[in-house]
Amino acid sequence: MKNNIDVKLVLDIKCIEPEVTIKARRRNEQVESIIDAIEKVSKSTSPTIVAYNEDVAMRLAQRDIIRIYSQGHIVTAQTKEGEYRIKNTLSGTEKNLNPDRFMRISQSEIININKVKCFDINHVGTIGIEFDNGVTSFASRNYVKKIKNLLIKNN
Repeated sequence: MKNNIDVKLVLDIKCIEPEVTIKARRRNEQVESIIDAIEKVSKSTSPTIVAYNEDVAMRLAQRDIIRIYSQGHIVTAQTKEGEYRIKNTLSGTEKNLNPDRFMRISQSEIININKVKCFDINHVGTIGIEFDNGVTSFASRNYVKKIKNLLIKNN
């Protein structure tokens, strides 16, 4: 396996904003590192999400969020470091999320598709989703078609 990366710059006078395309055989740790590096230096990074650990407010980078879910009226963001309360509705939080990174899988949960380890489509009428941290969620039937379309698009 080759460890070096081929970088090509294409100058186009019609291009208004820089666009980065990563071409790879599959999504792996190296690709994730490249994405993280690009996001860190990009001036158009997604806004952070304000969340609370106890009574301490902190800003969560969207790339660090694994999933955001609600239980009753409590909205929680989960990262590999822990869980944080969000003082907003799930729908209100969703409006601030990068749509290329996040996808709603049920009425009560939004996931970071970049943190998904695998999708299990063997469940009847639903899809099981396992994250990099070992947590498992399930998509509701209303969102199965949207997830399947995402999988076909990324294949």
